[in-house]
Amino acid sequence: MGSNLMKTYFKQSMQRLCFPTTIITTSSYADMIPKDFHGLTVSSMTSLSVNPSPLLQFNVQIPSLSSKNLHLHDIFAVHQLKPEFSSVELVRRFSKGIKHGGTEPFVELKETIDFSIYRNAIYDSDKSVLPILKNVERVLICKKKESFPVADHEVWVGEVIDCIVNDNTITGGLLHSNGEFYMMGEKI
Repeated sequence: MGSNLMKTYFKQSMQRLCFPTTIITTSSYADMIPKDFHGLTVSSMTSLSVNPSPLLQFNVQIPSLSSKNLHLHDIFAVHQLKPEFSSVELVRRFSKGIKHGGTEPFVELKETIDFSIYRNAIYDSDKSVLPILKNVERVLICKKKESFPVADHEVWVGEVIDCIVNDNTITGGLLHSNGEFYMMGEKI
């Protein structure tokens, strides 16, 4: 089978699966304005380990402004999204990659209404801030454990150091398949 045909079949095969969609926000220097905060939409986040400490992993396509920020700062936040239209709007806001001119996802978002600022003096100094989106189910605050390049992506491993619980309902989160968004269905 030819290389291009194999890539097409692989892409079609992966599009047929359903993946949870999350938004990752990155730390920024404390003197940055919200317009300069970065984040990205990720459908590759998964748990990696619970012991000896909770670890998760995700992939970032490079080049990426968010990747640059992830490398500059050790702390980032993984937002588990509610399965609703407002989450789809957030996903679209955070999904314009560097190939499309980059993102300014916090433009028009209001601090205290749409997001808050998280500070963690144990793992970071007063030099940085971490924007946390408000209308989400949970937020996993992570410290960079490791990252490494693979082809046109980076694989990131984060150690979960804190968890913000906004909603305890088990929804399955916002699911993505073949360019569309879904919510979890009935039990089999």
